[in-house]
Amino acid sequence: MNTVDLPIQCRCAKVRGMAREVGPGTVNYGICYCHDCRAFAHWLGREELLDGHGGTSIVQLARSRLEILEGREQLRCMRLSDKGMYRWYAACCRSPLGNTVAPIPFVGLAASAFGLDEATATARFGPSRAAQMNEAVGGRPPGPGLGVGGVLHVVRLIASWFLGRRGHPTPFFDRKNVPSVPPQVLSADERQQLRQHPRA
Repeated sequence: MNTVDLPIQCRCAKVRGMAREVGPGTVNYGICYCHDCRAFAHWLGREELLDGHGGTSIVQLARSRLEILEGREQLRCMRLSDKGMYRWYAACCRSPLGNTVAPIPFVGLAASAFGLDEATATARFGPSRAAQMNEAVGGRPPGPGLGVGGVLHVVRLIASWFLGRRGHPTPFFDRKNVPSVPPQVLSADERQQLRQHPRA
């Protein structure tokens, strides 16, 4: 299996890290069109990272394959609700870093952190698979969805990460899956305001 180590960084480069052993067989590359991912981008003030249908490009990989080498003190976390995903970002420039669910050993890393053009990203990560297409802005976007093959790919990856104990070490949680920084949890009113954004 051909894999590479790829550097990541936030927009201002205060947060730098490395994604280890990245390849089409070890990650899932996709675009998520869900309301929550879009709300996160709006909350950060980073609407330019959304595509024309409000989608967010992500690279899902095992948590332990991501290292933060510089700027760990800039890590911050928010949740859209008290049961929502843990959404990590760099406080210095409000760059999205990754989305996590505490017990599951994956991180949905913001593809923007790699700074790659689409052709290079496809070569490194494999073909992009779209999810939650029915929640896209302006109607369902063109192109293939996740499909059965994509679902099986994700299930295989997550199962291998569980079996390989790939949840730790991670910059986001301790061994008991307590977040490394206390998350900011939005109120119902704050969440609703984000969802009423013109591009929500």
